[in-house]
Amino acid sequence: MRAVLCRSFSGPEHLELGEAPDPVPADDEIMIDVHAASVTYMDHLLVSGGYQMRPPTPFVPGTEAAGVVVGVGSKVTRFKPGDRVACLSWIGGFGERMVAKEWKSVRVPDAVSFETAATVIHSYDTPTMRSCFGPGCGRARPSSLRAPEAVSAWRRSTLRAIWADGSLRWWARIVMRRPCASAG
Repeated sequence: MRAVLCRSFSGPEHLELGEAPDPVPADDEIMIDVHAASVTYMDHLLVSGGYQMRPPTPFVPGTEAAGVVVGVGSKVTRFKPGDRVACLSWIGGFGERMVAKEWKSVRVPDAVSFETAATVIHSYDTPTMRSCFGPGCGRARPSSLRAPEAVSAWRRSTLRAIWADGSLRWWARIVMRRPCASAG
């Protein structure tokens, strides 16, 4: 498959387009045809060698993507080929195909574009986590998904559509446990 490749931890300016083997989903993973991928700060840190985790090189960067499920592992129960999803993984989003854990994936309603869906999880997650354990909040970790007020207005309708579908709520219950307390 065609993919963006990171051959060394020397920054985004040294990424190149090339060929990589198709990923194969593990028992608890889905494989998607990537239609859109976001570029996040974590991606920048990872390819620059500034992140605590370093995958073996060469690798396909890209932590967040959206597309259509084309394969599922034997233990996957929530998705089937043809489902529209957004997902997170440490790597793989900048390739034609990507694998992700079932629990790190959410269904995307037909009314939401792949481009928007590919940015929703991290874009929502970042302000939520900051509000949960940012400066002065006194919390060690976030524990529940808050309403989408912290997200910029242009993303709210997408979040509401995915929230209403139930996929984001399901993912949030696994990742976070209790409501965040406000600083005070």
